[in-house]
Amino acid sequence: LLALIGTAYYQMEQPAKIVAPIERAIALAKERDITVKEQWWLLLRVAYWEQDNYKKVKEILEVLVVGWPKKEYWTQLSGIYFELKDEPRQLAAYEAAYDQGLLTSNGELVQMGQLFLQAEAPYKGAKVLQSGIESGKIDRNVRNLRLLSQAYQLSREDRKAIGPLKEAAGMSDDGELYARLANSYLNLSQYANCIDASKKALSKGGLKDTGNAHLVKGMCEFDSKKLRSAKASFVNAAKYDKTKKYARSWLEFVK
Repeated sequence: LLALIGTAYYQMEQPAKIVAPIERAIALAKERDITVKEQWWLLLRVAYWEQDNYKKVKEILEVLVVGWPKKEYWTQLSGIYFELKDEPRQLAAYEAAYDQGLLTSNGELVQMGQLFLQAEAPYKGAKVLQSGIESGKIDRNVRNLRLLSQAYQLSREDRKAIGPLKEAAGMSDDGELYARLANSYLNLSQYANCIDASKKALSKGGLKDTGNAHLVKGMCEFDSKKLRSAKASFVNAAKYDKTKKYARSWLEFVK
């Protein structure tokens, strides 16, 4: 009867009145060792959600994921932890859903990767993203490939970052990702590849820091013993305020 009263209040869109009869029904069920129905907890969740009582919603979802471990309860619990600014538990709840194979869509898997990055666990994020892209569950687009490359770079796996970054750069409308690729090649002392990526970055254009692209190109040309080309690159880099000082220093070094 109490559960029916709570349901009636729900149908009448009076969420505040749901709480008393449903909480009483749950208490009586526990006293009499009767199984509490999933639907009762869902009614209670709605009631507290409508009142913005996230702490109570959290407690209810923690019960639901134990008794009925569905994807929606794990993801909602993760969201509630976010609202309560409990980032470690936000990640733990989402990871629990991932480990159970409940996360299958592009958005869900990308979010899992991003949560690992935010929690300073980039290699775990890279594994999620790599696996998702290879299986086709994560879209093979510029955004996701760039995120994968960032995850590898943050993991100090520079060589693994090259593949997705190069692929993303080829898909991109501007040269920004080629500029990042050139920096990665420079860090790996792959100077010929660095020069090639720098040229593509400058050719595509739309760069946030054109001067730095010229500077990186010049550094790789210098290390390749292409001093005439390096000098020209440093002259171009010296035209920009952000790189003027460094470019002039390199020009002196070239001389």
